[in-house]
Amino acid sequence: RMQNASASLSQQRLEWLTRLSTPRGRSAKALSTAEWDAAEGLARVLRGKGNLSALGLFRSGQQWLRVEEVMCLVDEGSLLLLRDGQPLSVHAARVMLLGPQPGTAFEGAAAAKRELSISTFAALHRSGYVCRPPAPLADDDAYRRAGSPTLFAVYERRGFSRRAAEAGAPPTFLVACFHASEPMPPTDALSALARAVAPAALRCACAQQGEALFFDVVSGCG
Repeated sequence: RMQNASASLSQQRLEWLTRLSTPRGRSAKALSTAEWDAAEGLARVLRGKGNLSALGLFRSGQQWLRVEEVMCLVDEGSLLLLRDGQPLSVHAARVMLLGPQPGTAFEGAAAAKRELSISTFAALHRSGYVCRPPAPLADDDAYRRAGSPTLFAVYERRGFSRRAAEAGAPPTFLVACFHASEPMPPTDALSALARAVAPAALRCACAQQGEALFFDVVSGCG
C-alpha cells in the first residue's frame, strides 16, 4: 500500500508540474512534447503537433529537435520540454539551454554563440521560414576569414519539402549570425563568404537580446 501511495503521489506531482509548465490557455495535450537528451545535445520528440514535421532531423524513424528549434518552440508556447521525465518551465529551459555548461562543448564563447543562433532562428521562424544546417562550404578559408559564424540554410515555409532540401534543393538564402555589439568582419571577408555560398544569396543577422537585424551581402563588393 505504501508503494502504491508513493507512486500515486509521484504521478500527482508530475501532473501538477506539467500544469505549471504549460502556457496559460493551452492544454498540455495540445502541445508537442519532447525529452531533452544531454548526451545527444538534442530533444527527442515524444508527441508532434502542428508543423513540427518541417523541423529537426530523423534517425531510424525518430524525430529529434536541435537546440535552436527547442528554445524557439518553448518560447512561443507550442512545445512542452521534459528533462528526466519532468516538465520544464520556460525559464528553466532557457537556463538549461542557454547557460554555460562547464565540461561540455557549450561553455564560455560557445554558449554565447549559441544564444546568437537561437535569436536568429527565432526571428526567421516567426517570419515564416524554415532554418536548417547548410551543406558544407567548398571554401573553408572564406568561412574562417568571416569569423566562423553560425550559418543557416533558410527556406520559405510555404511549400517547403524536407525531402527536397535533404536532396540538395537550393535554399532561399543563407544567413550568417553575428553579435550586434561586436565589430563585423571586414567587407572583403563578407564578400568572399557570399561568393562561397553562391548561388544562394547571403544575409547577415546582427542579433542581441532575442532580436535580430538582417542585411544582404553582395558578393562583388569590396
